[in-house]
Amino acid sequence: MLTQFASVLIVLAYSGGMTFVLLKLLSLVMPLRLGERHEGLGLDVTDHGEEAYTHGDGAILVKPKEFSMAGGRL
Repeated sequence: MLTQFASVLIVLAYSGGMTFVLLKLLSLVMPLRLGERHEGLGLDVTDHGEEAYTHGDGAILVKPKEFSMAGGRL
């Protein structure tokens, strides 16, 4: 039982350490986080122009780019 427990701890330490190393190497090439605006709106809105959850308190209205309140077209 102690051998299995030690093996689990070794695997956890190895996988955690290697994940840390890989993320550090990746962060040298590209950012790992999005900008504050993208995080606030969500990727469904900023990347796809649509909202995943349209009902409820957190819902926002996504309007087409060519729409304006001054009589623009849809």
